[in-house]
Amino acid sequence: MELVLLVPAIVIAVLIFSVSSAIGREHRRVRSAHPLGGPALDTYELAYLAGGPRRAVNTAIAMLSVQGRLRVARGGRLTTVAGAGGSREAIEQEVLDLASAPGGRSAGEVRRAMAEGPGVIGLMHRLTGRGYLIPDSALTHGRDLNRGLGWCLVVAGLGWAVSVALVATLIVPISVPNILGLVFLTIVGVVGLVRYNSTQLRLRNQLTNAGYEALNAARVTHRRGSGYSPAYAPVYEGHPGHSGHSGHDNAFAYAAVGGAVALYGLGELNTPDAEEIGREDQPPGYSGGGCAAGSCGGGGGGTSDSSSWGSDPGGYGGGDFSSGGSDSGGGSSCGGGCGGGCGGGG
Repeated sequence: MELVLLVPAIVIAVLIFSVSSAIGREHRRVRSAHPLGGPALDTYELAYLAGGPRRAVNTAIAMLSVQGRLRVARGGRLTTVAGAGGSREAIEQEVLDLASAPGGRSAGEVRRAMAEGPGVIGLMHRLTGRGYLIPDSALTHGRDLNRGLGWCLVVAGLGWAVSVALVATLIVPISVPNILGLVFLTIVGVVGLVRYNSTQLRLRNQLTNAGYEALNAARVTHRRGSGYSPAYAPVYEGHPGHSGHSGHDNAFAYAAVGGAVALYGLGELNTPDAEEIGREDQPPGYSGGGCAAGSCGGGGGGTSDSSSWGSDPGGYGGGDFSSGGSDSGGGSSCGGGCGGGCGGGG
């Protein structure tokens, strides 16, 4: 009876740490894909890696606004500017097409409409094909292992409750080994729960190690605050041919704006349009988020870019604004396979 609680605690601990180790090996395996050769990642590919589909769409809206091809009205209503023309970027063209509807579209409507659009899907497939994103199917085994860890924690919790009851009723003697078993089981349960929750976050993030490295390299080029400079302030007032600035100056400014917004969010835009672009609206009957094409429309709370993109396990920060003006907030994730949010909450 001296070891009646210590032995089961050790068995449960071995089980939990075995499953946890298997999860770690699987996590390293699926993220170790080597990137294929090809051109450097463009602005929208970086945006997708840093903040998921929502960041990519918001970056497109911001860039079109900066170029004077898209008008952002109060409340986030988007309309195309006369003579705006088309775009070679699929995601920009999709925004222009949606905003050209009579009366325009709100930024929230555009994000929801683009959740399964060719622009977002194209980015996802390109990044997956080049080894920067993990195919959703490759995460299945990791999810199964983490589910198994969850059941181990249930067993640990039940074991702890039974152990406390046995000690409290003096069915087992209060001895050093038994007390150690109870304490050991408590520690193991807490450690296992932390690992379970952190793995849940990791499984929402589909970036490979190469994806992380690409983002880190881009952050060296585009620092926080690099999206706006007084020297290029007039770039926000018109179009690429705005008087007083050469095409080279404007191209440099657009690249700086695009890179900063892609990596850090709309807070880098530093114009009155930024908060309006980040606003969310809720259509009648809208009460939650649905998954589509690796994107999620979060329900309730803030509408930051998904916290599960761009780092491991958290996001790079610099989230987009919500209707409340917050640049962080609790954007919802849809779980293992959805990744970043496109719709956001209200």
